[in-house]
Amino acid sequence: MLNVKKFGATGDGATDDTGAIQDTVDAVPVDGGGVYLPPGTYKITAPVELRKGITVLGSNQAGTEILNDNDDDALVAYGDARNITIADMYIRDNLVTRTQGAAINFDIGGGYWNIQRVETHGHYNSIRVAGAMCCTMQDVVMAHSVSDGFYTEGTCNALSLKNVYANVAGGHGFNILNPVYSSLDTCACDLSVGDAYHFRASADNVAGPVILTLTSCGAEVTAGYSLYIQNGVHVILTGCYFANTSSDIIYLRGTINSSFTGVSAVATLPLYGLKAVASTLTACINIASFVSNISSVSDVDLAYTDYTP
Repeated sequence: MLNVKKFGATGDGATDDTGAIQDTVDAVPVDGGGVYLPPGTYKITAPVELRKGITVLGSNQAGTEILNDNDDDALVAYGDARNITIADMYIRDNLVTRTQGAAINFDIGGGYWNIQRVETHGHYNSIRVAGAMCCTMQDVVMAHSVSDGFYTEGTCNALSLKNVYANVAGGHGFNILNPVYSSLDTCACDLSVGDAYHFRASADNVAGPVILTLTSCGAEVTAGYSLYIQNGVHVILTGCYFANTSSDIIYLRGTINSSFTGVSAVATLPLYGLKAVASTLTACINIASFVSNISSVSDVDLAYTDYTP
């Protein structure tokens, strides 16, 4: 584990530590290794470029802060993002307005990356990835993003999010493309301008989320839908709570063979707790096991063949 202070970083919050941190990263062996940021505030004025197999470790979320002073990414992998780990730090945007960039950006995507015990504040997207394979986020807070909290551009296979919180997003809290064999456990979203959880397909005539599970997740005070699913297949919700939105709460577009159990989606009339519409791929069919507080189901757009109230 290489210490950035031995490469000239000060961590005083005023000195530009970009070069020292990048030098530390570049000194990591090609077969992988770690970079350690001791307690302090590390100002950066350009993205720190990571590569395959690198671990970037702070002391904890209260002790190690990266202060991003450029209108771009803070930590970025432009190439192979496999086996990158980022943990135990606070990444804060230092600009009043922001037009691009993320606190963490895996621009090519990759597999087996891991983000743990990280808090972000500001940035355009809090965390952006170009797809994922067997990747995890745990104990992460994404706050005050200009656009989305967590945003993906590529298909996410076996993506696991546990105890991840999106708070105050100018777009969606979680905006995930084609999650396959993926799960969100004990996640939350508050105060998003867009949807809290937005699971989309790459096109309206293809399947989107496949074997996606949400367990003990929730959302409140959102301007968009609490949950939007486009062309889902085998989507399972268990013990989730959605309320206090300015829109319909659960919106299904062409979702089939799915089950929501113990889900509270309490809407204020004339809004719907659950609304379903057909897509060009399929109508909503075989949705079963609604057991808790699904209020004001749309009787105009509903297209279920097997619905158990």
